[in-house]
Amino acid sequence: MIHHATRCSTDCYARNRAHRLHGGVSLLVCLLVTLFSSCAVHREAGEITATVPDKAFRTLLLEKGYAERVFGHRLRPTAEGKTLSELICYEEGIHSLRGIEMFPQLTSLVCSGNPIEELDLNALRRLENLYGIHMPLRRLDIDSCRRLQHIELSYTHLDTFSLAPFPDLTYFFCIFSPLRELDLTPCSKMKSVYIRATQITDIDLTPCDNFFQLHATDTPLRTIHVTDEQMDSDIRVSCDDSVRVVSVPIPELSCIRTRAVLIPELYELGLTLDTSGALEHHYTTGVYLLGDSIPQQYMQAWQQFVLGLRNALIDAGMSWADVYRFWGRLFLAPDGSVDYYVYQWSGDHQPGDEWKARFRTVVERYLATFRFAYTFNRRFSQCGSVVLRPAG
Repeated sequence: MIHHATRCSTDCYARNRAHRLHGGVSLLVCLLVTLFSSCAVHREAGEITATVPDKAFRTLLLEKGYAERVFGHRLRPTAEGKTLSELICYEEGIHSLRGIEMFPQLTSLVCSGNPIEELDLNALRRLENLYGIHMPLRRLDIDSCRRLQHIELSYTHLDTFSLAPFPDLTYFFCIFSPLRELDLTPCSKMKSVYIRATQITDIDLTPCDNFFQLHATDTPLRTIHVTDEQMDSDIRVSCDDSVRVVSVPIPELSCIRTRAVLIPELYELGLTLDTSGALEHHYTTGVYLLGDSIPQQYMQAWQQFVLGLRNALIDAGMSWADVYRFWGRLFLAPDGSVDYYVYQWSGDHQPGDEWKARFRTVVERYLATFRFAYTFNRRFSQCGSVVLRPAG
């Protein structure tokens, strides 16, 4: 009997204990659900609330009167906060902007000078200006901020950054960051780019219809690609002397497959050398650019071309016993490199077909490395007759 009573007491105790444990677990689950749900932005009866875990950011919002406390770290925007268009939190010691989602109407954010490493602003779909100078960013999520027009970043750890989501972007600033590439293809409205101490090696400005200023220093930049229209415009470029400004290939001339082109072959491609032809349309005559006074350096540059061509033939082991003549026109890129050399043999004495074919191979190789010594920073052409006399 005592044993039975003891067993009943034990069973009751076990049932009560299990009930308390179950209740404790239920309470713990509820607490965890409450805890995790408090991390997100909430809308209750049309009112936005959000958890702001960073003390410095929380203090700034409360002291500025942009938000008020609901409980603990959960805040809600005040009447002023609901209409806030620009948030400035410069050098406030903020490590996280989590909770900024409660201000979806923001159009401008200045968060420079804070030790922020991860930044997610996807909730700010109206954002137009972002200033993140002197921030050690390792991750930046802003793909949903498609209205961005102005971005400034520096001292980040970002080595990749896509501008694809920002078709309205007009200004991009990035210095002292390991950024390796800057693709401006989606940014037809881009007007100004400022980069310094990055790892960018090439920039293509051709997609940018109204571009006017590029600053690129202390960076391994090698080439800047521009259109003819941009070359002729007043684009301001500040870069190291070693950087080449190169016009992109001309679509209607893509049918020309070699640098050395015989004039009859040019005609077969539907191209001409008159002023209405595609070649003359895109290349301005060098003498025309110079006007009435032709510098001695320009004439020397042409003579260097002819002499270099002769030497290239001799170095290739070619020889000739007669005097050969041909006329040609150099079509030159802004840096003096050769896009095309269009030529035609003339005179009664012409070399045989085999010699001509070998000549063309040597000329093609010579043109690949030749640079005209006098340039205009735009596409230009120069023509002249060449007389090949026997080497003696």
